[in-house]
Amino acid sequence: MKNQSYICWIAGLLVGAVVLPTVCLLWFMGQAVGNVQLAMRQQLADAYQQKIDGLHQIAMATLEGQLRNYGGGASPENLYYYVASTDRPCADTAIVMDSNWSVIFPIVETNETVLKSDLLEKALLAETANDCNGANCLYKQTLEKEADGYARELAAVGAMRCSFKLGDEAGARRFAFLAGVLPYSQKQRLSPAAARLAGFARLFEFEHFIVGKGPGGVKRSIFELVDYPTNTNKYIPMPLAARIFYTQRILDIAKKTGEDKAEPRRVEQIQRILNSLKLAETILAENPDLIEFKTWSLNVVRRWGQYYAAVQPAGDKNVICVFSKEALAEVFRPAYMHAASMFNETAWRIVDEQGKVVAGADQVSGSPFLKSQFAANVPGWQIEIYLKDKSIFEWESRRKTAMYVWVGMLVIAMMAFMAVAGGSILVQQARVNRLKNDFLATVSHELRTPLASMRLMLDTVLEGRYSGEGKAKEYLELAAKENERLTRLIENFLSFSKMARNKKSFDIRPASAEEIASEAAEAVKNKYEQHGCDFEMTIARDVPPVMADKDAIVTVLVNLLDNACKYTGTEKQIRLNVFYNDGGVYFQVADNGIGMGRRALRKIFDKFYQVDQSLARKAEGCGLGLSIVKFIVEAHKGKIEVESKSGKGSTFTIRLEIA
Repeated sequence: MKNQSYICWIAGLLVGAVVLPTVCLLWFMGQAVGNVQLAMRQQLADAYQQKIDGLHQIAMATLEGQLRNYGGGASPENLYYYVASTDRPCADTAIVMDSNWSVIFPIVETNETVLKSDLLEKALLAETANDCNGANCLYKQTLEKEADGYARELAAVGAMRCSFKLGDEAGARRFAFLAGVLPYSQKQRLSPAAARLAGFARLFEFEHFIVGKGPGGVKRSIFELVDYPTNTNKYIPMPLAARIFYTQRILDIAKKTGEDKAEPRRVEQIQRILNSLKLAETILAENPDLIEFKTWSLNVVRRWGQYYAAVQPAGDKNVICVFSKEALAEVFRPAYMHAASMFNETAWRIVDEQGKVVAGADQVSGSPFLKSQFAANVPGWQIEIYLKDKSIFEWESRRKTAMYVWVGMLVIAMMAFMAVAGGSILVQQARVNRLKNDFLATVSHELRTPLASMRLMLDTVLEGRYSGEGKAKEYLELAAKENERLTRLIENFLSFSKMARNKKSFDIRPASAEEIASEAAEAVKNKYEQHGCDFEMTIARDVPPVMADKDAIVTVLVNLLDNACKYTGTEKQIRLNVFYNDGGVYFQVADNGIGMGRRALRKIFDKFYQVDQSLARKAEGCGLGLSIVKFIVEAHKGKIEVESKSGKGSTFTIRLEIA
């Protein structure tokens, strides 16, 4: 009763420890859920703003990287051609300014002083009069005597024309080639007019004598005429109008020869160059004075008429990069892709300073949930976030509520689990206490019985209360028997104590299975004879030795054989079989005793467990034998199994590894 009262008090305290925190937790959850929806809008806005800040950095870095590339050329021509010919998203065109903010590329042709050369004038008059032979001679003399680059270009082109009219294709080609290479033989830079003539000569030569032909039958392409500033063997610094004509003519010839279909990417690149040149021509025609860019901040894109423009420094020069809205939007494509991945649950769009959509959703409903600057280096562009589901706050509130509920339930479940675990521990402790009390009562009973018997026998002999020497000997034999019983009990208690402290050590070495079985049988021989047991031991042939502590395994078999005798009726039949099978040696003890039910089989190896728990039970012992048996077998890395049915006997089987 005292134990039960103690358990009730502890259980009550545990219930209180669970209920009170549970009530407090439920109250807190109710308060938290009430405020969730009010805080959700601000939390969502903060979350989106954090994403927009990241997008803002990506957009700025993307544009700054592009502008830095435009400022990396070594010459005005290179700066321009990087913008015009790159396959990456870039500006539509570029205008290179010197330190005084004058246009230096594209080259703008100005009025030139009329060239004074008598030979050249006579040659031009002769050609006008259709005197091609005379004109050709005068052009050749001009080439020999004149040092001016423009005069030499005019003479070479004139000689090319006259030779072609006279049917001298070889001469015409020679002079066309000469006119084309003169730009590289001159020490001084060609004037725009001379460069224009050189480009015309190169086109004439290629179109009439080279296109589709080549030495050894190797076909030559019109795209050889595409001149980049990085290729000094081809580049001619032509003025803008001549450059547009030159580039357009290359595309026309490519279309005529079918090369546009063979190399579509080259055609696309050259077309991009042509479009850039035409746009530069339009801009310079509409804005001859670009001094206003001097006041612009660097690396910042601003609206400029129908275009966007940015100023990027390049050494002592400045590059004005001009973007259409589409081109600028293409530059920011990495930022748009990032935005699409970040805002996949909402509608978003980027609008320019006029509110026109640049990227994102075209059709949206309602007002934006959040509006913020898209990039600091593109003033006026903004990103707008629209919520697709207007009930998102309610949904998020429900999600938060569900999360709180689950967390609360988890906490409550944990507290309940801890309470149940604590209660289980208390119940287990009470059972252990009861088991200990039963054990003490059992030990007292088991020890008192042999001690009382020995005292009675010895007192009888000492006092001489016996009839004859035979009777005295019988009393002394009974006392010796009780002494053996007492010794076994004490040995079991000591083994149990060592087992509990895990101090039992074994001397495991190869041992004969036959000797182990024989010694165990010899140990129980007298007892079996006294009880009239029908005992049979069978040892198979060629049983290999086992890895075992011989004395310990003998103790195991003695325990099992002793139990077989205890729990068998008057007609005792006990068998000990030893055999080898499947890599192990088996020791099997079988009897025809009272057997056990399923419940007893589950507990038979527990400490202190006995089928008959009463102090008045017939079989002696304290419930430690089989637990010690299992401990020894498992210490040998073996296995023990039992098969039994009530009223039909039991069979214990031990398996040990071979040596």
